[in-house]
Amino acid sequence: MAYEALLVPVWFYSYSAVVYAVTAMISFLISYFSFRLYRMSSLRINLMMMLTFVFMGLAFSILCATSFFTYASSSSYKIYDQLYELNRYGFISYYTLSLVAYMLLAVMYLPKKFRDKFLVAYVPLWYLDFFEFHATSAILIGYATIVSFARFMKKRKLDSLLVVVAFVMIELSHIMMMLTQFDAVLYIVAHSLLAVGFASLLAMLVRVSRK
Repeated sequence: MAYEALLVPVWFYSYSAVVYAVTAMISFLISYFSFRLYRMSSLRINLMMMLTFVFMGLAFSILCATSFFTYASSSSYKIYDQLYELNRYGFISYYTLSLVAYMLLAVMYLPKKFRDKFLVAYVPLWYLDFFEFHATSAILIGYATIVSFARFMKKRKLDSLLVVVAFVMIELSHIMMMLTQFDAVLYIVAHSLLAVGFASLLAMLVRVSRK
């Protein structure tokens, strides 16, 4: 079991580290602009958006660090067991932080009378495997996608469209990962879609903050 990491090509870790780093950076930028909007409006929904992407930024920062360390250490055949453990705990941290973030995001799209009752989001799971994580994420993001699309159909504004595009890209990323066996190239493509989704959400926040 500890030697499953040998099935992943070394180049994967360098490319994944870059994708994770870009996604983490975009996540923290979203947090920054969300906080700016919160200071301007005092709306708790903006504060929840900030917390959501703080968690996402931390999650992808952890994956970036583990991928970079794995790539840098891949020439040493004596530490594969340690690299396996490092990546396992890195992904457990990523799963946990991401699910907390997605739960906050889903709560944001609940009707206001229900949303205001949620103060803390709990993840009562010690461990999620690859499929379970992406299935749960797809359900949570799917709900946000449906609500945001319904709002876009009412407003027909660019800001609303950017939110829909963001959630569709994030949803596609998780569906791709859930419905296919692991493939290094597909994994990079799926997470690139995730980064595009985050970038679309960032573009919306930048537009709103300038108004």
